[in-house]
Amino acid sequence: MNKKQFLNEYRDSLLLLDGATGTNLQSSGMPAGVSPEQWILNNPEVLQKLQESFYESGSSIVYAFTFGANRVKLEGHGTISSSDQAEEINRLLTEISCKVRDIMRIKYPERDFLVAGDLAPTGRFLSPAGDLDFDELVGIYREQVRGQLSAGVDLFVAETMMDLAQTRAAVIAVREESDLPVIASVTVDDNGKTLSGNSFEVCLLSLAAAGAQAVGMNCSSGPLFMAENMKFKTIPSNCMLLAKPNAGVPRLNEAGQTVFDLTPDDFANQMISFINKGVSIIGGCCGTTPEHIAALSIAASGHSPKKDVSSKLPPLGSLLTEDDLSSAVIASQRQTCSLRNWCEWPILNFTDTSEIPEELFDILDDEPEAVQIYFNSHVLPDQDDFQEMMAELQLSCNLPLIFRTDNLDLQKWLVRYFQGVTAIISSQIVPDLAAYYLRP
Repeated sequence: MNKKQFLNEYRDSLLLLDGATGTNLQSSGMPAGVSPEQWILNNPEVLQKLQESFYESGSSIVYAFTFGANRVKLEGHGTISSSDQAEEINRLLTEISCKVRDIMRIKYPERDFLVAGDLAPTGRFLSPAGDLDFDELVGIYREQVRGQLSAGVDLFVAETMMDLAQTRAAVIAVREESDLPVIASVTVDDNGKTLSGNSFEVCLLSLAAAGAQAVGMNCSSGPLFMAENMKFKTIPSNCMLLAKPNAGVPRLNEAGQTVFDLTPDDFANQMISFINKGVSIIGGCCGTTPEHIAALSIAASGHSPKKDVSSKLPPLGSLLTEDDLSSAVIASQRQTCSLRNWCEWPILNFTDTSEIPEELFDILDDEPEAVQIYFNSHVLPDQDDFQEMMAELQLSCNLPLIFRTDNLDLQKWLVRYFQGVTAIISSQIVPDLAAYYLRP
């Protein structure tokens, strides 16, 4: 099933995800301090039993046990020493879940059973805050994607992500390797934003533009907290919403163990609020058991996602008319704005694409709504230098940006390295590029 078929099949119905994996495996005997991936490879029957229970409880999608199976995490555990080994471990781990799926398809031929290849944070930060550049991170996730594809996954999920840019890297990695669906899920703190300060609305717009078929939240806290912080004005027409909260707020009991207080029925009843917000993919994260998923399946039966939150956004890749400008929305990693007044935004001219002009800071002192960036050089810069410059530009300027250039290769790089949704002022258009186009 490709990404378009996924949207056509499930856009108007409810899809039930699985519950927690880590907390349930710990309860089943996985010791602390071990490499979880290696432990599961040595004890596959534990994961098989858990995922069979989730399917039996009503889940249509279970996540492969590849959450920590990126090269950075595996090398940290001493599990691997090469990218080829990372790809192979992802294949082996994913095969465990795919075998369970195939058994369930035979047992219940009338139901849908899917396996999502799981991509998660590496623990390293992107430049300039850290030592990892964007293309390198995309490559790390592509290793996982290739291994999971070879095992037979049905779709992908980037989950528990704490930074929009890293989430985009995971989505782009899937898009570069596959036409399968990808869903993206961030986690937020008490102020309703990711660790990097991204709001849910910014994540929704940016990840949908990057190629995600569903965007949502997981972990974070319980359903009520998550529902309060899932704020957005519209849902992009090519995107669904998902919610996978914890079974309440975690706390330490008298024995020093982390526990979650929501009973299966309480969790299920609180989850109905998401369906009323238009969320169509629901499940549970930390602390949720097969019993929580069974209760959710019962409570959600008969409900369908609210339909009156569909997008009025013009399609990306299109040349905007005057009538489109008031409804088109662009976004940086921090802010969104309409393109209605783009002609009035200040202009910053780049003659050297390796350095940020000092004039930027004078422009920012005037607190504009957004900024136009003009690239006047006709010589294509070095790609590594350009992505470094774009990272520094976005660190210096949190505002939405639009760009002017007729260089088609540069347009592609801008959409790749700008961690949001942008517009390009150009007489030359790249077909299907995930940006709005404006007439010069």
